[in-house]
Amino acid sequence: MKRNAILFLCLLISGCSTFSFVFERLDVLTVWQMNRMFDLTDEQEEQFEPVAVELREWIREEGFPRLIIDFKEVDRLWNDNQLERAMSHMHETTKGNIELLLKSVWPKVRPTILTFNENNLAHYKEHTKEQRDDWFKSATSKEAKLESRIKPLEEWFGDLSDAQVVIVDSWIELAPKEREIRYANNDHWITMFTQRVLARDQDSLDTWSQEPSMWWTEEFRQWRNVNEVATKSMLMELFNTLSEQQKRHASERLREWIELMEEVVVS
Repeated sequence: MKRNAILFLCLLISGCSTFSFVFERLDVLTVWQMNRMFDLTDEQEEQFEPVAVELREWIREEGFPRLIIDFKEVDRLWNDNQLERAMSHMHETTKGNIELLLKSVWPKVRPTILTFNENNLAHYKEHTKEQRDDWFKSATSKEAKLESRIKPLEEWFGDLSDAQVVIVDSWIELAPKEREIRYANNDHWITMFTQRVLARDQDSLDTWSQEPSMWWTEEFRQWRNVNEVATKSMLMELFNTLSEQQKRHASERLREWIELMEEVVVS
């Protein structure tokens, strides 16, 4: 669920020229994605369709207005050359808004999820197995991990210099059995989700919806913590090398996101 929430936010503020067109059809896309993941029955699809409409309107009326305010503050800090504070605010803002999205959406989605049967959940397991080679591609080698870091950084800042690429590379470490750790965590999550849904254990599912990490493996938790610290340290070092052009590039990208969200909010 958390992965899907992040995907929704990324898709919706991707800078696509058809953004408004896509957003107005977000309910249809959401039903399509749920069907793709869980192979919904006709009855489940009919039950979920109005929920998808509510999700779209919640994003328009509550989600995006909050993000606009938060992102404008990030932009202010960034252009005041308070780069570390801007990054921290962006991180906390994104985390907080995803948590709010899950808190608001889960009670609406839960009734459909509690109808899932073994066929729905078996389909989800197979769907996940088909996708996760791509999800965890960065864990196949240090080169793949470096590429996965460079791409989003250059989307934010424009082309990195050779010296900046060296900085990024110096903070990348492929943990022993990193790919296996991420696969095992994914398997564990699916097992727990399947068990709790089939048991119709609403209390456990409600708790999980607000604290997804409760179903992480300990090895994954440790890997993730180490990875987050290294990423933050890398960004702090990289910020000291950014040119004025690279700083402007980041600000312009953030303002594009804000403008796209404002178009939807006032439509």
